[in-house]
Amino acid sequence: MATEAFKEVGQNELPKALKALEENWPKHFIFHQLLKVLEDYKKSGCKWGHSVYVHGDFNNGIYLNKLTIQLPGRDVVYLYVDSTNPDLAAIKQALLETKVIPWDQKNFCFSHIDGKFSGMIQCVLAAHKVHYDVSPNTLFWFPPNKDCKVQPLPEDTTIEIIDGSYAEEMDKNWPHRYPGSHLIHKENLEKNFGLGLFRKSDKKLVASALSNYNGGIFVLFCAPEFRGRGFATILVQRMVQEIRRRGSIPYCTVVLGNKPLEHVFKKCGLEVFSDADYLIAMKK
Repeated sequence: MATEAFKEVGQNELPKALKALEENWPKHFIFHQLLKVLEDYKKSGCKWGHSVYVHGDFNNGIYLNKLTIQLPGRDVVYLYVDSTNPDLAAIKQALLETKVIPWDQKNFCFSHIDGKFSGMIQCVLAAHKVHYDVSPNTLFWFPPNKDCKVQPLPEDTTIEIIDGSYAEEMDKNWPHRYPGSHLIHKENLEKNFGLGLFRKSDKKLVASALSNYNGGIFVLFCAPEFRGRGFATILVQRMVQEIRRRGSIPYCTVVLGNKPLEHVFKKCGLEVFSDADYLIAMKK
């Protein structure tokens, strides 16, 4: 029987992995903060399966994060790949050989994959006869040394932390929703946080967004009748502020060509970091 290409990173090994990922900073910042909060996330009571693996040693290795989310009747697996080894051939070979990735399932996704890895991972998917779709995105980040400017709230509005009871409303307005995605939003709202901008007079939710476990800004929405008035910008500014307060670097992904959303994030001070593809396994 072939030896598994990846080994799971134990709690006692996290400091070594974090130190290795700090080399060439900020190249690996997302994986770094993912590892930094891994144990806290597990302690929060989250029932999702969350494991980190490495092929090779930490300083010259290939990292794989596997997040398994239990939804009614099925599991959804999100995979994130990074590497301190620049050899794409070595990365490809490790991914071809591993049994950690559920190649025979249809509910898995390589999430916000750096453009330099995307073509190689697509070759691996093809070799495993996996049908997949590609969603090209741009990754934005808010540099740690940059000042965060926050505009004052308009009259008759307030911003509040929102809980899991808003998950279905957020999901209804999310263009990428799928069966059970509201449950993922609910978990992120309860174990991490979300912000809602409300009209005071009638408590109407004007704009909302949530953050996942490693500092991402996702599921941003502004009600159509309030667009063009700066509400989304004000909300994102406060998301950036709160994520920083919690010790992470804010980032987001924007579907290629979504100029209005790009404009919002750039206006808030986020900058382009890299290409970021989502590779989504499809039904055969």
